[in-house]
Amino acid sequence: MRCPTLVIHGDRDPGVPAARARAAAERIPDARLHIVGGAGPWVQRDQPDVVLDATSGFLRDINAAAGAPRPGAAELIRGFSRWWSSSLRLRA
Repeated sequence: MRCPTLVIHGDRDPGVPAARARAAAERIPDARLHIVGGAGPWVQRDQPDVVLDATSGFLRDINAAAGAPRPGAAELIRGFSRWWSSSLRLRA
C-alpha cells in the first residue's frame, strides 16, 4: 500500500488483539496507528468522538503534508460522524 493510512483499533476487541493492529500498521509504510481505549470491534460506535478526532487530525495532517490544506475534507468527515453518531443513538 502506498497511500496515507490510518489504522484505528479498539483495545477491547475480543476477536482481534491490538497486537495485530500494531503489526498491520508496522507493515504499511507511513501508517499511523490509533488504539482506542474502551472500544471493542465497533470502535466507531463505542467511541465515535475519539474516532472523529483521530480521523479529522489524520486528514488535516496529510493535507498539510501535501501542501494543500483543505479544511473542507475534515468538515465533511465531522458532518458524517455527527450523522453516524445520531443514527446509532436512534437505533439503540
